[in-house]
Amino acid sequence: MRRPWAVGIVGFSFVAIGSLVVAGYQAPWSPNFNPQPLPAAVTENLAGNAAQGAQLFQTQGCINCHLIAGDGGRRGPDLTAVGSRVSADQLTTRILNGGVNMPAYSDKLAADQVRALVTFLSQLK
Repeated sequence: MRRPWAVGIVGFSFVAIGSLVVAGYQAPWSPNFNPQPLPAAVTENLAGNAAQGAQLFQTQGCINCHLIAGDGGRRGPDLTAVGSRVSADQLTTRILNGGVNMPAYSDKLAADQVRALVTFLSQLK
């Protein structure tokens, strides 16, 4: 009670920090750390390398940042129709070298895993 300004400033600081933390968790650009599995409409007709790529898309955490058919995170671009926008070579380059906010995966994925991911993503049209 002897220092009302100090108590007020400390109280305001706690409220401000709490509000910013809540806003950060609710931000639409945040990664989704608990995404739903890829929709059956996306995975039902996949076979071989493309099916392995769809599985890798989930297990390697790509779905945490990228949307496909409305499921996933919103940090990266929506990949629902990526196969009609970019070539397989461009996809390979982006996966291996990264991009603006995307890390490079050249040291985290084997060549056959990259091929499987590119095959899966190329079929999304």
